Amino acid sequence: MEEDTVRVGLITYRHNCSVIFKLNAFSRKDDIKRAVMDTPYVGGTSIAPAIRKAQTDMFTVSTH
Repeated sequence: MEEDTVRVGLITYRHNCSVIFKLNAFSRKDDIKRAVMDTPYVGGTSIAPAIRKAQTDMFTVSTH
């Protein structure tokens, strides 16, 4: 992935939302794939809180 072209972040949600990694955490495709694959599936349908979490937390600098 080119550094200035694509950004990927990951939030899990069910009853609570958790930022797994922010948009600037990874720049290499393999690192993103590994992080996604290492994240356990929690399932859930509460997408509205996840979207709010993305709006408030995903656009800040990552410390990951």
